[in-house]
Amino acid sequence: MYNETRGLVNSTVMCKKMKVNLILILSLIYFNNAYAHDSEESGLYVLGNEVHTFKPCNKPAYWVDVSGLVLEPLKEYYQQNTNKPYQSIYIKVKGHVHNELYGLATDYAGIFYISKIYTYTNEIPNNCK
Repeated sequence: MYNETRGLVNSTVMCKKMKVNLILILSLIYFNNAYAHDSEESGLYVLGNEVHTFKPCNKPAYWVDVSGLVLEPLKEYYQQNTNKPYQSIYIKVKGHVHNELYGLATDYAGIFYISKIYTYTNEIPNNCK
């Protein structure tokens, strides 16, 4: 009897491990697809009261979506190196556009999800408008 119970317990544990592995695999597939269409862009970034935008050079402006870990260094730089409300800074990033609009983003061309920030500076190139 003990061996049969132990076998049942082992089967249950293996089944739970397989479910966890399946969830991990599906999550990796989802996130790989989500970032598969990321591209490198450069443009103007603005952070302010109810404003969080990125305007790639010579393209329309997008609302920004970005994780806290990626945002914190950029936010800190922006707050320490701008002296006017809604002042633009120049950034180079990797990310992609979401066309689903909600909230404040409805006033923009879409939502630009920033997955990586390469550089940021107050020096805006003349060819970036």
